[in-house]
Amino acid sequence: EDKVGRFYELPETRREIAGFPVVGDRLFITRSGKPPLFDPLPLERALRWVIEDLKRQAEEELMVALEAEVKKIIESQEKINKSTKDLDTLKRQKGSLTRNEVTTAKGLGGAQSELVKVLEEVKKKLAEENVQVFQFVVESVMDDMTEISGQLTEAEVGERTQDLENDVIRKLSDLVDAFNLKKKQSQSKGGKPGQGG
Repeated sequence: EDKVGRFYELPETRREIAGFPVVGDRLFITRSGKPPLFDPLPLERALRWVIEDLKRQAEEELMVALEAEVKKIIESQEKINKSTKDLDTLKRQKGSLTRNEVTTAKGLGGAQSELVKVLEEVKKKLAEENVQVFQFVVESVMDDMTEISGQLTEAEVGERTQDLENDVIRKLSDLVDAFNLKKKQSQSKGGKPGQGG
């Protein structure tokens, strides 16, 4: 179906009987003076539909790939969050972090910076597809991650850092939900032409 209306793709005609096409197990007969059962589809209209369908499929594939990538980022972020919380617990118990624990916090800051780079690639893919609403969310997450990285590099593992880390998880989870919604919308718009018969 396109903007003009519904159209059908007939299966290949493999044989004829008395000059009438046989499609599947059906014989299509038209009578003289009567309109044909199916009007031929203008090639331009069919090509427009094919192009739009290919765009929808490509967008859907992109959403699937980006969703998988963002889920990996969420997993990595959850590990950073847990380690940050563990370090904060140690700091509260002892009053300060040991040299090794400070080094661990700085390592978490480096890991956070690496996630910013991965998210930058996601942002580029979204820019290529001109999906600004998702880009805005990704930029916001990248800003939070950059701030988290700086705080962890300074061994700041307290409540402010943990709040930002939790915000990152929430925003990324919302992004995954948005990708899923976009896929569903794309699937409901698209679809194959109906089968004739």
